[in-house]
Parts: sequence; C-alpha cells; structure tokens
Amino acid sequence: MSIQERQNQPDSLAKLAAQRSLYQRVKSSRIISLLLTSAVALLGLAASLLDDQHLARFVPLVVIMMWALDQEVLKRTQGALKTEAATIQEDFDCFVLDLPWPAHKLMRRPTFDRIKQLAGPGGGKPTTTNDLKNWYNPTAIPNHPILAKLHCQRMNCWWDLTLRREWIKFLNVSLAIIVFTLLSLAVATGITVAKFVAMGASMIRVIAWVRDECNGQTETIRRIDGLYQYMSDLPEKESISPGVFRSIQDEIFEYRRSNPPVPDWFYRLKQNDQESDAGTPYDRSTL
Repeated sequence: MSIQERQNQPDSLAKLAAQRSLYQRVKSSRIISLLLTSAVALLGLAASLLDDQHLARFVPLVVIMMWALDQEVLKRTQGALKTEAATIQEDFDCFVLDLPWPAHKLMRRPTFDRIKQLAGPGGGKPTTTNDLKNWYNPTAIPNHPILAKLHCQRMNCWWDLTLRREWIKFLNVSLAIIVFTLLSLAVATGITVAKFVAMGASMIRVIAWVRDECNGQTETIRRIDGLYQYMSDLPEKESISPGVFRSIQDEIFEYRRSNPPVPDWFYRLKQNDQESDAGTPYDRSTL
C-alpha cells in the first residue's frame, strides 16, 4: 500500500480529525489569552482617557493577575493538549510513512477509543471531512518509496516555516500600528502622569504578549529550518537508512509538541498559496 493510499484510510482520517480537535482547543485557549490581554489594554486606555485615579491605580494589579492566569493555567493546559495532539499526529505519520513507533520516547500509542472520542461528536463514530483527505499532496509525491517518505517529511517542515514567518511579520506590523496609535492619542490628549502610567501598564502587557508569541515562533522556525537544511544536505537520498527517517520524525514530533500554533483564520488566509507551492513536484535540485 502506498503513502497515497494509506493516508486516506478511515483510521488515518480519524487520527487527523482527532488531532485537529485538540489543536483547536489549544487555539481557543490562546484566543482567551489574547482576549484577556486586549481587555487589560482597553482598561488601561479607559483609565488614561477618563479622569478616574482609582481606575488608574487598579490597572497594574489587573495586569499582574491576568499574567499569572495566562502563565499558570492557560499555558499549562495548552502544553498538555499539544502533546496529545502531536502524539496522535505521530501515530498518523508512523502508519502513512511506514515508520516504527518511537518506543524510545516512552510514549503511549493513542487508543482507537480515544481517537474516536476526539474525532466524533459525543464519542460516536469518527467524523471526517474532505479537506482531511490527501494530507500529503498525491500529485507531488515521488514514485521512489525512499524519496516519497523524505518528500513528505520535508513538506511538514516547509509548510510550517513559511506560515510562521508570515505570522511573525503580521504580528510585528500590527504591534507597531497599535503603539503608534496609542502614543499619538496620548500626545494629542495631554494625559496626566497617572493616566500615562495606566496606559504604559496596559501597553507593556500587549507588547509582552506579542514578543512572547514572536519569540516562540522564532525558536520553532530555528528548529524547523535546521531540520529542513539537514534533509536538504543528505547524501545519496535513495539509500537513506530507516534510522535516519526515525531521527527526522523524532524532531518533527518535538516541534509539534512544543510549538505555538498559528490561528486558524491566518492559516486559512494563507492556505491556497501554501498548498499551491506545496503541490510543486519533487525536484532533487531543490531539496
């Protein structure tokens, strides 16, 4: 059975649906984090515009409380969800790419009952959609089995690299616009020192969130790019040993488990361009 056939088996599609469900929970948790940060920023802005000294003194306390909630509750929850999602996606890749399960990582293979619970409404039969089919573009997969496996692992890295770089650009531009707008508003209204402190406190939290997001994405890009370059430099690609593929997959699992996800709306915005480029047939000169 080929990669093209294995990836569209019912069990394979159920695994993709299950990992998608988990990643959506992670993204929902991150949205909550962003909303809390935005609420603090708006509170600080309100304190800077209204003549309310009590509200201005209250803002720094709210900033600290929201930071603690984000770090101690939301991020811990996201970490557990990402690990389970990465484990299920690992199970998908092990089957589709014909790789051994990483027993050396002491991970439990996800059970079918758990996959069914995550993929199906109310724990029923797993439900899948057409967009989960052909996870690896079948028209771009080489015929040679070794090159086909390497191509799919390469595509996992390439997709993440380009999407995350675009997301970082978007965040930096958005932050610059927000900072410029608020500073212009502060100068135009001639705010008091107390109000300026309140605005500064809210801005620090927003800046910290964006910088934390960018730093996490940058570290993920560094790891993925290193792995991508490693695959590009492999000699005699037709004779790569199974152990090399397993080592590459180990790294793919680690960045899946630890990476900060990109929001769905941004993914969909870039999806057509990404899939168009990913569908380019395999070319040894570019690998």
